[in-house]
Amino acid sequence: MEIKVNDMHCKNCAAKVEKALLMNGVRPKIDLDNHIVVVKDNDVTKALEVIKQTGYTPTV
Repeated sequence: MEIKVNDMHCKNCAAKVEKALLMNGVRPKIDLDNHIVVVKDNDVTKALEVIKQTGYTPTV
């Protein structure tokens, strides 16, 4: 499932999001050029929460 994170602009942002997700048991694939985080369908709810807690605005 793709989650759009428009305010994820740089490698540091992507690394911060990826680290937070990994620490919470979610294995993401980050597409920084398109501002997308890809997670398994069963991880979407958790991923949305973690991304919000990290300070970013995710949309599905």
